[in-house]
Amino acid sequence: MRTRVLVALTGLVLAFAPPALAADTPPPPKPLPVTSKSKAPFIAYSALPFSEAAGPARAYLGAGDVRSMRTDTSDDHALTTGPATEFEPAFSPDGKLVAFSSDRADTATGRTDIWVIRRDGTGLRRLTTGLNARGPAWSPDGKQLAAGTDTGIVTFPATGKPAVSHVTTNDATHSDFAPAWAADGAHLVFTRTSLAAGAVTGQTLFTATTTGTAVRQLLDATAPAGFLSQPDVSADGKFLTFLQADATGTGIWLAEMTGHLVRRLAFSATGYLNTPVFSPDGAWVLFTHSGPDGRTPSSMRLVSVDGKKTKLVARTKQGNYYAPSWDRSSGSKVG
Repeated sequence: MRTRVLVALTGLVLAFAPPALAADTPPPPKPLPVTSKSKAPFIAYSALPFSEAAGPARAYLGAGDVRSMRTDTSDDHALTTGPATEFEPAFSPDGKLVAFSSDRADTATGRTDIWVIRRDGTGLRRLTTGLNARGPAWSPDGKQLAAGTDTGIVTFPATGKPAVSHVTTNDATHSDFAPAWAADGAHLVFTRTSLAAGAVTGQTLFTATTTGTAVRQLLDATAPAGFLSQPDVSADGKFLTFLQADATGTGIWLAEMTGHLVRRLAFSATGYLNTPVFSPDGAWVLFTHSGPDGRTPSSMRLVSVDGKKTKLVARTKQGNYYAPSWDRSSGSKVG
């Protein structure tokens, strides 16, 4: 499980597989289980529970579920439950759906596909089959998703119809994963792991058009040293946040989409920072902070893009939070 959660540190792309697309019409959605009067926006997140039985090989982390709550921790509820590992949720732009990675079709090998569910937990549908896909990202118009697969970055319709388009192709020299859409809907930003004789030699951020042209390294000479991954683009398309990892620790950084570095927003020498994502108004970056395994505390935190303010969103004594996603339709007040 640690290799699943800390993919930025290892440069490894998770493997995962499938059943057939659900052809029946999902039932109508139920009312949201909202019990508070809070106006704070919703986020979805991966909840990876502590499990002594999982042992050190899985970092004492059991099968994960996708949950949702407000940024003030009210209205916390599960969207998925069960024996499968389900993680990396992504709210659709209109806030009605949540896409996520899941091995529910192949828990024996852990191969994943992309599934989608209504925000109230109904209408589960499978969007990919046999791609070993993970890390879904919605296009700005909500009509397509992008994901990393064994063969590279792909895009596909949000309807789940089998019309997969390949954006990049993995080979012996590199492996691409963790895509994010640019605000123009015509470009993707993603992580590229460099390989030599099967060994990881580096990791940085690349960009390409959604048709696979104009593939290039995104950051200029101001980029920090180390392994760079997990990009997210602000809603106005001007800024990029990403994870950086090296022998000293992990950091969250801010850069311009032009490729010029702006500043470091957060750093940990003792724990693992992960999965930064912009708030809807671009004023904050939400990320997770965890210890070396599931026996230690984990938290979700906010940092302002000027790097001057931080807020604790939620904290658990054991287990891990991972890969939060903002509901961009529910406002920007962080609570």
